[in-house]
Amino acid sequence: MFSKPPLLTVQQGSKGTFVSWLEELGLNEFLKNYSLPKLIEWRWLEPQYRVIFPVDYFLAWRNFPYCPAEIDPEKPGFDAEDDLWQSDWRIDNDQETLWFIHPFFRAEHHCYNLLRQNTRVTTLIPEAFIHPFRHIEIIPYVDYFFHWQAYALIDVIRFADCFPVVLDSPNVEEISRFVIKVSEKHKEQKIKASDILNMPNSWGDFAEPLTWVSHYRLFKDALLGHENEFLLEKGARQLADYLGINEEILEDAIEFKLLKLAQVWLSANKSYCKWTLRAWPYLQKDIRLALEWLYMLNGKSLAHYLDKWDYSSFGEREWSDLVKVLPYHFFEDKQCFLRYIPLYEIYFEGLLPSGKALKQLVDDLQVSNYSFGSFLHAFRLLHESLNYMPEQKGGIDFRNPHPLDYYSLLAIRTESCFYDALNSDSLLSCISDPKLSSYILELAKQKTYL
Repeated sequence: MFSKPPLLTVQQGSKGTFVSWLEELGLNEFLKNYSLPKLIEWRWLEPQYRVIFPVDYFLAWRNFPYCPAEIDPEKPGFDAEDDLWQSDWRIDNDQETLWFIHPFFRAEHHCYNLLRQNTRVTTLIPEAFIHPFRHIEIIPYVDYFFHWQAYALIDVIRFADCFPVVLDSPNVEEISRFVIKVSEKHKEQKIKASDILNMPNSWGDFAEPLTWVSHYRLFKDALLGHENEFLLEKGARQLADYLGINEEILEDAIEFKLLKLAQVWLSANKSYCKWTLRAWPYLQKDIRLALEWLYMLNGKSLAHYLDKWDYSSFGEREWSDLVKVLPYHFFEDKQCFLRYIPLYEIYFEGLLPSGKALKQLVDDLQVSNYSFGSFLHAFRLLHESLNYMPEQKGGIDFRNPHPLDYYSLLAIRTESCFYDALNSDSLLSCISDPKLSSYILELAKQKTYL
């Protein structure tokens, strides 16, 4: 199994893995109107590296750009250029030095210096030439980007998307004059959309932790097929050491940077922002990967951080609740149960704890009782049905109300919970007539779960 390299490519200004990534994030139509070289010229995108390829590289590749390549045997080899044009990576063992990081970032690798000898700022786009065998125009250069730079571009576009949609309406000339006036004012004040790429509390802060995530996700992809949890954890720890981060640094980066970015995008999604909606699931995945990496460093769990980064009682924050970013049902089910169970206190007064003790009991049961998660979900479905508000759905209720269905489901899940509780204590043999009422009586005798 081969993984994509950590640096995505724009070949000849219009093709490559970074272009495919932008299209996957929903920027197809945007790229038809705004070319990548133009975006780079405006500083809306900043390549990490730019490599000028020798013309002989393409002359040796007789059937460029097709693969398998037909190579001219009289031409010299271009191993480093081959890797930089299209690099695959698979981890075969953990014996190599820096085995956990892509070869592009190993100083002894033949691509390392070639990749870093030019920068976008100092290296101009080379002149095009015509391939003598294929008779096609080639611009012999490649720009390299981290995957997160696509997210940053989306935020630059959002910042620049500050004008109303211009319709062919009777006042179209007035609106056009307004657009020109605002644009001129921005130029006078030297306000540029690209400023957010370096601003603190924006991409000036977000870039570094997402670069770490880029390395981690590449490492994990390169391990696919091994299915070796020990190797994954070993590499994750060594990668963190190599990047100069530990569990505290990564935890702070997730909470105060990645969740801050998530809050910005969630707010945009609420306004149906077309730029963020399509890309949002990919940012969610990256945050989940960062959390997975953190678990390996400190041994804690997803449930721990869903609880820790739940700010619902603190009012509006700059960073998002983790559950809003990763809406796992098991946590939302638990929150619903804890929210509504006090309404039933009259029926179990003195039998159940309250506050933090009740939450701890629910947490413990989610771990120890296999069916308890299904019970919590049934409880949530029932209360969502009872509290359904048609006015929030357009004012018309198209449902066929069947409240007893939810009560029946809750009863079935309750019976399963009791069965699991009795089975774990080897008490099922004490019951001659296995049914819900019998389970309740036996549990009442034992008083173990009351």
